[in-house]
Amino acid sequence: MILVGLIIAYIIIAIIETILAKRLRIDILKSTALHYVTDPAYTIIVLISVYLSSIGYIFVDIILSLLLSLLLIFGAISILRRQSKVLLDVSVIDKKKLRSEILREFADKIIDCYGIKSRTDGRKVFLELTLKLPKDLKLDEAHKIVDEVEEFIRKNYKEKFGHIYVHYEPA
Repeated sequence: MILVGLIIAYIIIAIIETILAKRLRIDILKSTALHYVTDPAYTIIVLISVYLSSIGYIFVDIILSLLLSLLLIFGAISILRRQSKVLLDVSVIDKKKLRSEILREFADKIIDCYGIKSRTDGRKVFLELTLKLPKDLKLDEAHKIVDEVEEFIRKNYKEKFGHIYVHYEPA
């Protein structure tokens, strides 16, 4: 009876964490939700294996052990694939695409866009880029262009941005 109660509690926790992970866009919660689903599943598989082995079906233990191993490997690979972007500080936004979109949208104001770096902490995206602007621009005009570029990025990309750092320098 205690085992059944724990399994139900784990399933409820997994459902809540999955909902929160989607709503808050926190990938690590998806991983812990997977843990709360797999832990009772592994326990049930082990109990079934022990029971069937005790009544003479030894081959079932081997089959269920292999199944359990495959589930563990699949779960680990799934978590590693999702979290590797955060752990390895992988670029989140396609640099070439962003550059071409900025240069096309602001062709009359910007000479070049480069040094694009993006990363995520699992929840928010942080973006840094440098704009090469015409040499004769006044400071307030340059700031206005930087604000326009930042607004353009926030409007055209679905990511939830933490900070967008736009550096600028004269040509």
